[in-house]
Parts: sequence; C-alpha cells; structure tokens
Amino acid sequence: MISADQRSRFSAALARLAGDEFVFLQVAEIARCDGPVLFEESREHLKAGEFEAAVKALHKLKGLMATFVDDSKPLGLDEVMAVAEEKDASAALEVLKSKERGLNELFDEIRELPKT
Repeated sequence: MISADQRSRFSAALARLAGDEFVFLQVAEIARCDGPVLFEESREHLKAGEFEAAVKALHKLKGLMATFVDDSKPLGLDEVMAVAEEKDASAALEVLKSKERGLNELFDEIRELPKT
C-alpha cells in the first residue's frame, strides 16, 4: 500500500475517505489519468477563446483534485476560473501558468502512489 511518508502527506485526503487506502488509491488512479488531461484541455480552451468550455474543464479539474489538497496547498483554480469568466484569454492563461507548477507537483506526487 502507501508509504508512511505518503500517508503523512495525504493525511487530509485519507481522512476525507475515512482512512480507506484502497478507495484513496482508486481516486488517485482517476486523478493520475484525468488530471493532466483536464489541465491541458483547460489551457487549449483558453487559447482558443472557448471560455465556457475552459471553465467547465477547470471546474472538473478542481473537483477531481479536491480530495488531494488541503488548506496549506490550495490549487488556485478558482482564480483561473474567475479570470476566464471575464473572457480575457491572455490574463487567464497567465494565471493558469502561475498555478501550473503547484499542479504539476501534485500530479507528480499522485503518480508516485502505488497503482491499484
């Protein structure tokens, strides 16, 4: 199953899932597959000026990743969605880029979890 370090890092996520590591790893598998795809879809929709589609993809990403974040490491996707709703592609892309490193770090941490 997961290591002690991973258990500590994702303690809030595990608590949200009543400590069930199997369910946690199943949710992680979905995030491992879909998280980076949704991030890229968001970026592509913003580049194309498809703001409604971008907000939908960002909202899906936020929901998918919500299990894995806590107050100490917010993703900041609400900020990206707010700017996208103003229909300013360059500003939204800039804000999205500012969140990319944190998201990629989280994606990497999830990739390191055991597969179910």
